[in-house]
Amino acid sequence: LFNTFVSQISIILENKRSLEVEKLYKDEVMSLNSITEVGLLSLNMNEVLDVLLNRFLSISKSNSGVIYLKNVRNDNFIIRAKSGFKNKSDDEIFKENNEILEEVIKQYKTIVKNKKIAFALKISSNIFGCLILYKDKPEENEMKFLENLVEKASIVIERTQIYESTLEVVNDLSSISYIGNVILSTVNLEEILNLMVRSITEMM
Repeated sequence: LFNTFVSQISIILENKRSLEVEKLYKDEVMSLNSITEVGLLSLNMNEVLDVLLNRFLSISKSNSGVIYLKNVRNDNFIIRAKSGFKNKSDDEIFKENNEILEEVIKQYKTIVKNKKIAFALKISSNIFGCLILYKDKPEENEMKFLENLVEKASIVIERTQIYESTLEVVNDLSSISYIGNVILSTVNLEEILNLMVRSITEMM
């Protein structure tokens, strides 16, 4: 009778464990989908970063977070998205994260420090940004899962950057082509000069 009782308890516990594993797996798949689908939405870079940050905060149950991206003109990292900071300016946020940001860039890996987790946003050997979540260090399996999500988010961000850069080039080429066509179609110097000034102003 005792053996039967123990056997029943073992079955119940095994079923419960299986259900918990299945729920965890479903949660992970849903979280992964919520990150990768951002790349399918017709959003500009600011919108992409805001959506990604808010989803990371929700998935990781973090209080606040910030995304830095490298400025292509001078290689400095600037704040491009933030959430959960009520009365802090960008300068204050930058100052309190400066040390951990520098460590991520130097060490090329995730840094956990002072109740913050800083992930490198990177493609291959190129770090182009950093995601910082204000959160205690999670368990090892959750940490690996978050790092996997950050990899997917890096791809989404990089593709958005490429798309916007390509769009800028196309717009610039269209403007240049338009100026060329007008120059060819008129002999009025004043009209040509006015058009050139207007077009260059719009491009810049």
